Amino acid sequence: MKKKLYFRAAAFVLGAALLLFSGCQTSDTEKQTDTTNPLVLTGWKPDAGEPWNFTPTLGNVGEDAEKYDFEITLEQTVYSGVPDSISYTLVNKTGEPFYTCGEFIEKAYSNPFPPYFDEVSAAWIRIPYYRTPIWAYCPDSEVDGKIVLSQFLEEDFTFTPGDYRIIFFLSDGPHYVYFEITEP
Repeated sequence: MKKKLYFRAAAFVLGAALLLFSGCQTSDTEKQTDTTNPLVLTGWKPDAGEPWNFTPTLGNVGEDAEKYDFEITLEQTVYSGVPDSISYTLVNKTGEPFYTCGEFIEKAYSNPFPPYFDEVSAAWIRIPYYRTPIWAYCPDSEVDGKIVLSQFLEEDFTFTPGDYRIIFFLSDGPHYVYFEITEP
């Protein structure tokens, strides 16, 4: 008799839970309403097969922090149209040499994720700009460089108007500088 009562109680609780939670679900078509954003249509997933999605770190990041005080300046920060290249100056204001590991580029997107991630209203998303992350020693405390935008694009990516940032990987971690493209 007790077994039947336990079985009925468990069945009742299970049935009530199924009814309760079935009302919370929406269909995939309801979730994917923004047809102008390709990230919404596919949903975001980390792509372990694409190396530009990952951040290289130097083995001793955080050690000897007093040796680093980086300042990165761009020759220009606003472009009307897509520039061929972006020139920069990188200075360690302490005068010490340092390590660097190339650059990645990210673009700011509004509402980049499907509606069920309501708390994420904007995000920086890496574009497929990729240089093999090899740590290089910079014996001077100042480096002038140039990033040729088309040189390391790994896929067919089109720079569109918006906010971008370049990530420089340095001895003490990543550093960001920002630029904007105002016209296609």
